[in-house]
Amino acid sequence: MPNQKERIAFSMRIDQRIISSRGLPYKPIMEQIETRFKGKLTTVMKGGRNYYHLNFSNLESLDLIIEYFSKYPLLTSKYLDYFN
Repeated sequence: MPNQKERIAFSMRIDQRIISSRGLPYKPIMEQIETRFKGKLTTVMKGGRNYYHLNFSNLESLDLIIEYFSKYPLLTSKYLDYFN
């Protein structure tokens, strides 16, 4: 068998449409999240619509996200996803 390396990777993604249902842009808040958690913001086309795609995939981001949600827990069903 060839020399294989095992790898564990962390990745978290937030997808958000570009404009809210009230016609307001989401860009300012997405940029704040990108900066706060050291992510990468891009624009993608999904189903004929443009969306923001915010990706976090490094250990620094992971530490910042865990620290944030430990201090400010989610109050929705996403709370259970955080622990899975």
